[in-house]
Amino acid sequence: MATITRKPRTGDAGPPENVRATASSNGGARSTPKSPTRLAVYDGRQFVGFLLTRNPLGVEAFDINEHSLGIFPDLKTAADAVSRAMGSGA
Repeated sequence: MATITRKPRTGDAGPPENVRATASSNGGARSTPKSPTRLAVYDGRQFVGFLLTRNPLGVEAFDINEHSLGIFPDLKTAADAVSRAMGSGA
């Protein structure tokens, strides 16, 4: 079964939420989406693909050759798609 590993980012000291607060013109804070988060997918020690968060659309899965496998509603479904692509020799 494939596992998902979050790729660390330089200077990433904050929590893993996918939003950050920015100042709005009225002095309050508002949430804005961060850039997509990349997650590596492994089968044991072998890299088999990666996932990109595409909020609010979902999670885009890619095989080892960087071919998009589609956008899925959650991480598990996207990781399963990478595992299936690996099994089919993609």
